[in-house]
Amino acid sequence: MSRSRRGGYNLRSALGWNAQQWSDVQSFIKEIVINNLDISKPLTKQETQKMSAVHQEVLSAFPFLVIYSDLWPIDDLVRARLGYEKKRLQREQTAKLVEESRVQARAAARRAALAAVDLALSTSS
Repeated sequence: MSRSRRGGYNLRSALGWNAQQWSDVQSFIKEIVINNLDISKPLTKQETQKMSAVHQEVLSAFPFLVIYSDLWPIDDLVRARLGYEKKRLQREQTAKLVEESRVQARAAARRAALAAVDLALSTSS
């Protein structure tokens, strides 16, 4: 089966899979990507041998995917999962930085308040 045209398309519709197939393959791809690939890198920057191993594992679990030229659905699903995981990681890092900034701001505000109290006490005595 040839590759669907690039540019905005719904992969599930393009493949014509039922809901169960879609869910099973997506769940499997999610686990494989998280456990075997570097989510900080796009698909094109992944190690060739790791991508070959991913292809083999996915084909072992879902042999019907062999009908697609160049295994393009696997690559498209991996590409999408890598993008999602990278964005998720960025959101987590941003949230962590925001929380650290809040903690530092609260500590600075407490220090400033204590300094103001100390100043007030020292000038009143």
